[in-house]
Parts: sequence; structure tokens; C-alpha cells
Amino acid sequence: MLKSSNYSFFQVGELPREYWRTYRTLAGVVIMRVSRAIVEVNGQRLETYVETPLFGQGKNIVGREFINKLVLILDGPRRLCCLG
Repeated sequence: MLKSSNYSFFQVGELPREYWRTYRTLAGVVIMRVSRAIVEVNGQRLETYVETPLFGQGKNIVGREFINKLVLILDGPRRLCCLG
């Protein structure tokens, strides 16, 4: 998910509205605009989707769908993150 201000870069790849995603939260239903994107990590190009809320600002976070494409090790006690 991206902040709305950061999402504008990806609008050229935005999917038609019927492919936008909807999530249920404690605060109610959130409609997300969706664009295709390519992310380069360690020289590897990964196709993914970026989202931002239709209403509101959003936050910059990495989603499960993208993380599942990586070998990622999080070591909390040593405060390390390693990509493999």
C-alpha cells in the first residue's frame, strides 16, 4: 500500500475499477485503487501490484502478496533484515 501522494507515479498502470480491491476493517469497508508495478530487488525484477485507498491518505507498507515473492529473514533481537 502506498500513500496517495506516492501512488500518482503508478497511475499510468492503474487497473480498471472492476479490478480494484475491497477490504473489510473494523472501521468499515475500504476500497483500494490498484496499479501494476515492477519492483527491482537485488537485481531481480518482480511484478506486483501497488494499492492506495480511494478515500483517505494511506500508508507506505509492503504487503503479504509481495513479501511472499521474497526470501526474507527478520531478526528482531539483532534488528536485522536480510533478503535472499
